[in-house]
Amino acid sequence: MLKNNLKAKFFELIELIYTKFYEEWEREGLFSSNSLDNFLEIIVKNLAEVDAALLSKKINNYFKIKSSYGFDNDEFMKKLLFFEDEIYTERFKKPMVVKLDEILDEYYLEVDNKRMEKVNELVKHGNLLRLTSSLSIPIFKDKECVGFLSLYSFESEIAFENNEYISFANVLSKILSSFVK
Repeated sequence: MLKNNLKAKFFELIELIYTKFYEEWEREGLFSSNSLDNFLEIIVKNLAEVDAALLSKKINNYFKIKSSYGFDNDEFMKKLLFFEDEIYTERFKKPMVVKLDEILDEYYLEVDNKRMEKVNELVKHGNLLRLTSSLSIPIFKDKECVGFLSLYSFESEIAFENNEYISFANVLSKILSSFVK
């Protein structure tokens, strides 16, 4: 019953996304849209397991956060740049769950001074110490990862540990990828 309720919630959310954003994203493209903050807010408010979300776009060899919702300082988050070598490479291939241990590895291991500054800023403004798990959803253009939708849980390390969330992430990846211009 819980699985069916979660699937129904995902279908409702996908319908809401299409209803609210389809025309704008079709006309302007996903990353040029002015509605990205509203899009993330809808996702966070409609999925109980999701406490925060980011949408980033690849520019040359780094990813810039285009939209942020649910962090202590969303405007700070929008100023961040993450270079490709700072991102767990498996995230470029398919939607995946990133657990607390992997988040800590990604941000804290093999950290140089410049990266440590970013870590300190993420602790201060980005709820980094509260993150327990993440669902990373790549956005593709011509089979190249050109962005990410990242959903975060501050409450549960197993928030995204079920087949329904992975299926939803795959569908959402395809939907968002279809609007990349």
